[in-house]
Amino acid sequence: CEYTTKDFEGALIWIPSTRKESTNPEGENCPGDKTERMSYAREGFYNLSISESRIDLNEEVEHFIPCLFLSYGEETSHLVIYFHANREDIFQAAEVASNLRNNMHCHVLVPEYPGYGLYQCEEGTSEERIKRDALTVYTFIRKSLKVGIENITIMGRSIGSGPATWLAAHNPVGSLILISPFLSLQEVVRAHFCAFLSSLVKERFPNKDEIKKVQCPTLFIHGLKDEIIPYSHSQKLHCMTRAPSEIVFPREMDHNTIDMEDDIHRYVDLFFERFGIWEIMKNATPIKVPLYLFTNPASLPTKDEAIPVSYTHLRAHETPEHLVCRLLLEKK
Repeated sequence: CEYTTKDFEGALIWIPSTRKESTNPEGENCPGDKTERMSYAREGFYNLSISESRIDLNEEVEHFIPCLFLSYGEETSHLVIYFHANREDIFQAAEVASNLRNNMHCHVLVPEYPGYGLYQCEEGTSEERIKRDALTVYTFIRKSLKVGIENITIMGRSIGSGPATWLAAHNPVGSLILISPFLSLQEVVRAHFCAFLSSLVKERFPNKDEIKKVQCPTLFIHGLKDEIIPYSHSQKLHCMTRAPSEIVFPREMDHNTIDMEDDIHRYVDLFFERFGIWEIMKNATPIKVPLYLFTNPASLPTKDEAIPVSYTHLRAHETPEHLVCRLLLEKK
């Protein structure tokens, strides 16, 4: 099964990534010199000339990050950035995103990973590319959509806990929710195989280091039946967390079988209530997304020849064998 832009009409936005190293809105804890911040054009967009019907590419734009954006309307300005799991793309994450929007009463933005689905780039998938994209998305939300820090919730599941934890560790946000997170990818391999094999895998997304830098309220959700990432990973991360945090272990939840109501929303509701997040959501300015963000960049004029888009479908179910083989093949 393949997906195209037609599958997301009215729900797919394109966030530009520039060739310059970007800084976060607060100018701290991220690559780049503070004096070399990106300039913003009308309506806060990155170095783009905007008209009513189109946007024109500037030389600073390297590529566009496709993101699923599900709006809850003008009743809230609370926004969830959801980093999906491995071996799935935003098409397969759309059902989860829709469920989050309807039950959490918020907007949901799901960035695609490079090399997944519609997002084909020459650099390919790498930890640094994913982190740069995560920072670009965050900066876009803060500067262009004018979303307040307290109204941003970052959520990551499985491999998505890597960019989610890193982003929350280096940027102020309202809350962090991690579903089936890992200590690090080496630790996942170690849990299934041995220390020697884990040493052959390049370390990526060391959540055990980044979680210590997180300052916002954090919720860990990990199924007791998870055989891919043992729930002990969440237990250890919870002990390392210095911010206010909670941890829950749904009894029937495993890595790929999740009951959104019983395993996720019941605990998120209590978490939001305990830390006053529901009250914050009631007193916020509605988010307005400019229409030009829904313009497919393939229709925009560019000086260089367009790179062909490969529509890749990725199966959603992960296994330890799939994960280890992929990591070994990607080892540099």
